[in-house]
Amino acid sequence: MNDTDRNRDNPDETPKKEAIKFIGELWPTKKQWGRWSLPSKLSAMGALFGLITIVLWLMSQIPIFLKKDTTVKVKIIYEQIYLVEIKKGYIEVYNKQKEVLWTRKFKGKIVKAVAEDIDGDGLKEVIVGVGGRSEDSGKIVALNAKEEVIWKYLGPQKFNYIGGKSDKLSVNYFEIASLFAANEKQIVALYRDSQGWYQSCIVVIDSKGKLRSIYWHPGHLHKVAIGSKDGNYPLKIFLGGPNNDLTSRYQGNGFVYGVGSLNPADISGEAPPYYGKARKGSEDWYGVILPRGQSISRLEILDHNDDNKNEICIWTSMGHIFYLDFSGRVIGKGLSDGTKGEAEFRVLR
Repeated sequence: MNDTDRNRDNPDETPKKEAIKFIGELWPTKKQWGRWSLPSKLSAMGALFGLITIVLWLMSQIPIFLKKDTTVKVKIIYEQIYLVEIKKGYIEVYNKQKEVLWTRKFKGKIVKAVAEDIDGDGLKEVIVGVGGRSEDSGKIVALNAKEEVIWKYLGPQKFNYIGGKSDKLSVNYFEIASLFAANEKQIVALYRDSQGWYQSCIVVIDSKGKLRSIYWHPGHLHKVAIGSKDGNYPLKIFLGGPNNDLTSRYQGNGFVYGVGSLNPADISGEAPPYYGKARKGSEDWYGVILPRGQSISRLEILDHNDDNKNEICIWTSMGHIFYLDFSGRVIGKGLSDGTKGEAEFRVLR
């Protein structure tokens, strides 16, 4: 193996050899050395030793500098958020290599935590919603890869109905969707009274944690679905849950459950029968499942008849299935295994 081959195998040796060659060329010839006095020779040897030491140290740092630069680049990749998991009382955030970046505790029930790029910058944030009844209940928090809080939404601070209530609302559920454009996303969150009273609402929060709109409901909202007839814009928001204030209008046992449609660009007011402070809402339509006592087990948007047009699908706890078009009209019905009794979906006029 010649010197060229050795240098190819160990490139760090080449700069060192070149430096030594350079120092050798600076050294006096044998004839020049013979003319120097002893003090001059000693000074020259000291200077040579110091120069060699400095040059060799500088050469030794080149690989370190290169390694540091590589480490920084790798670190940036490894520190990006990939996914988040809910544990008992805390969340655990991972990178793409399934390594734990950090963990964080919350005082309250963590109802949902997702890793999502909501602001369109190409990097995922962690979005956490907290329910239950504790210090953090009612908060929706956005955190970055360094565990820094980007923003924090505290939930509605005032109640809409004069009936029973506690001192705060807590998060029941949330979805993230691009309601208006593909580059930014919004959070659609369902809130309920932290002690279980009937006060409830749906809120839309923008990518910076600011409240965009709110719609109140006299009963806990449990279901939400977001979509459109053809999969394109504009989108609609569909919500569902028991309606305490409408229940007394119908005979039977149990609550009456309602489903409503909202236009994300125009959300305000409250659901029927408008007994709260916000009064008449901006819903496109609102309907109820009869008779009373049939809760909503599923609320979905799908193309059930393969005609390339989506429908709204409602499953009840009694096994009845309703297919609605986007105007709220029933266009199909179905029965699941173990269906009980009769049922209808009635849009309020």
